Amino acid sequence: MMEFFLLLCGLNQLKGTRLMDELLDQSEAIQPKFAGFWVRFIAFMIDSILLSIFGILIGIQMDHNVFLGITAAQLVKLFYDAWMESGPKQGTFGKQFMHIKVVDDHGRRLTFSKAFIRSGGKILSEIIFLIGYLMAAFDAHKQSLHDKLARTFVVKD
Repeated sequence: MMEFFLLLCGLNQLKGTRLMDELLDQSEAIQPKFAGFWVRFIAFMIDSILLSIFGILIGIQMDHNVFLGITAAQLVKLFYDAWMESGPKQGTFGKQFMHIKVVDDHGRRLTFSKAFIRSGGKILSEIIFLIGYLMAAFDAHKQSLHDKLARTFVVKD
């Protein structure tokens, strides 16, 4: 792609020069390092364990009603994800532990509304048998379905 750009601008004689090598090094440094599927999976598992414990405790408090406990845990998860991902650390406890964060399509911190859309999109990713999550393993930018819906990326911190 860079070669085509140089040719188009009439700068193909710069190819292989020290100046061009420095420019290419700088452009690579600017590129975000997308978090891979397995790093994201481990972060997801950490958060799932934390929220499962919370869900069990809620279920016990609700006269051992497992359905209400699961429903309450899902609602808490919806707001937990949105609040943590739009916060200063830009990620849930699992993401923080794995040194990854969520950014918008300009590399900035998410607003709460964008994080809430992303969090709601996770429900869709789960409903379709977790296929929405698996998309990150095969996508060039490592985006899951909920990332594509909210126009977000998970990057290494």
